[in-house]
Amino acid sequence: MVGGSLAGLMSALTLARSGMAVTVLERHGPKPGNGGVLMTNDGLLEKLTGWNSTPGGAPTPAHLPGGFHSWGAIHDALRDTAAADERITLHHHTRIASADQDTRRAWATTDEGKRFEADVVIGGDGHRSVVRAAVAPHRPHAAFAGYVIWIGFPRESSLPPRVRKDRRIGQGAFLHSDNGILFGNYMPDEDGRPNDLQVGVGWYDNTHNAFLRQNGNVRDGVVHHSVTPDQVPDRVWDELARLARKDWPAPWADVLLAAIEQRALTGIPIAEYVPDRLVNGRIAIVGNAAHVPTPMTGSGFSESVSDAEALAEAVAEGFVPDHAATALERYELARLRRARSVVESGKSFSSSFRIDR
Repeated sequence: MVGGSLAGLMSALTLARSGMAVTVLERHGPKPGNGGVLMTNDGLLEKLTGWNSTPGGAPTPAHLPGGFHSWGAIHDALRDTAAADERITLHHHTRIASADQDTRRAWATTDEGKRFEADVVIGGDGHRSVVRAAVAPHRPHAAFAGYVIWIGFPRESSLPPRVRKDRRIGQGAFLHSDNGILFGNYMPDEDGRPNDLQVGVGWYDNTHNAFLRQNGNVRDGVVHHSVTPDQVPDRVWDELARLARKDWPAPWADVLLAAIEQRALTGIPIAEYVPDRLVNGRIAIVGNAAHVPTPMTGSGFSESVSDAEALAEAVAEGFVPDHAATALERYELARLRRARSVVESGKSFSSSFRIDR
C-alpha cells in the first residue's frame, strides 16, 4: 500500500480484515499534519477492521465515535488501529518514486532505490499519486480546476473580543460572493482546550490563479504543491485582506482578517481527475489517487471508504497470487462508474466558478 493517509490506511485495514498481510509505505511521519473537518459514521473502525463485531470480540485500539472530527483525529485513529494490527507493517518517511510489475509480482521503488515487492501494489497516495502513472500512463496527472481554497484555523483567543462574543460564529457559515465561497465553523474540541477552540475557515477563491502559476504551485495545468504561508508575498496578503473586507460580512471577515494578520492561511489549489481505469494488472489505485472530485462535492472521504470496502470484498471473493489481477478487476468493476460520476458532478460546479485570472 503506497500512501498512509486516510484512503491508504482504510484500505490497509480492510485488506488485513480479509486476511492479507499489508505493508504501508508513507512518505511523511506518523503525524503528517492537519486538514479540515470530516463527518464519520459511528462504527467506522469496526466496519473497516471487523473487530468487536461479535459479543466478546476484541475492541479496536482507537475510539472514533460518529460525528464531526478533524482530519488529524481521524488519521490518528486509523494509524493507531493499523499499528495494532499484526498483519499491517507501517513504514514512515518512505518516499515512493515509481511502481511497476511483471507477470508474477508487483513492486514499489523508493527515491533511494529500495524495492518493496508484493502480490499487488495499491496506490492510496493522493491526488499527486505516483502509482497512478503505472495504472493510467496515458493520463497520470490530475488537472487544476481553476481555483484555490485558503484554509485557516485561528484560535478563538486570537480574535477581537467583539468577534469572540458574536453568537453567529457558533452557527457556522456557508456564504457566497461574486468571486468566492466561504465555509466556517468551530472545530471539534479534540485537543483538550474547550475554552479556546479553533475556528475553521475555508475560502474558495478564483482570483489568484496567476499567482499560483507564478509561484510554481500550478505548472502546465497540474497542481504540484500547496501554498504555504511563507510563500505568500505581502502584496497577496494585502489583496486577500481587501477581498475579505469587501466580500464577507462580520464576523467571518474578522476571522479571515485575524488569520491573514497572523500569516496563518494555507492555499490548496483544487485538482480534479476523472478516471477511465482503476486497475492495471497487479496495480490498483484508491481514494484521491483514483478519483479527485472538488471538495465542494463533500464526497471525497466517503468515496474512499467505499473504495476500501470494495477492494476488500473483491479480494475476499477469492485471491490467488497467480491471478491477482482478477480480484483487482472485480474492484474496478464495482467502483469505476461511481467514481467517474462523483467527479463529473463536481466538474459542473468548477466550470461555472473558475475564471481566467
